[in-house]
Amino acid sequence: MKYLFPLLIVMLFSINLIAQSDDYYIHFNKGYKKYSDNDLYGSIKEYTKYITNNNSDPDAYFNRGIAYFDIGDYAAAISDYDNVLQLKPDYYQALFNRGNAKLYIGDYEGSIIDFDKFLGLFPDDIRAYANRAYCYNKTGKYEEAIQDYTYIINNDKEEILSYFFRGICYDNAKKYEEALKDYNYIIGKNPIFAEGYFERALTKFSLLDFGGGCNDLKKSRELGYERAADMEKIFCK
Repeated sequence: MKYLFPLLIVMLFSINLIAQSDDYYIHFNKGYKKYSDNDLYGSIKEYTKYITNNNSDPDAYFNRGIAYFDIGDYAAAISDYDNVLQLKPDYYQALFNRGNAKLYIGDYEGSIIDFDKFLGLFPDDIRAYANRAYCYNKTGKYEEAIQDYTYIINNDKEEILSYFFRGICYDNAKKYEEALKDYNYIIGKNPIFAEGYFERALTKFSLLDFGGGCNDLKKSRELGYERAADMEKIFCK
């Protein structure tokens, strides 16, 4: 299992303060409050009451979609983001969040489509490049993933982990020397990065450097990475 790039979900809430006497408007604000209190199921219940009587408010679907995402009901989240974009096609944060939800259900091609559209509008968004790169790697489009991680590296010096993820893509593309350079860089920046030693070990094995690979597995194991111990038993008897 390759390392999953951490995903950042931006939680934008538009409190719909409408001066109406109908009680169902209260449910919108209750839904917001319950989410703030980490009562996700309660938040979904309140937004559902609101939507039952007002099914044309994209903000309500958007906020409920976030709550569904957070409880792990990604299909329901996607459905809500679909409704948002039908009601308001320029609700771009819903497009980004739907791409994330599709990623979590394994619809990597669908996720790429959403991130392509989002990046067409916001071509500098590092999060979208990172998430699309993950999907490219999962679908075997390693060169595309490498390009996205390279963009991140060139434009955000704080994202040093992108060297690690790009190394994985280089390894998958059988560009082992390039992978080794990226692993060397990230380990140089973080000498206690156990996963980095583990992945570098696999690359060294591909380069027939079994001694170096075993040394990296040992280091990874000593740093507490359990998979390294299992691989060490296989490759380093």
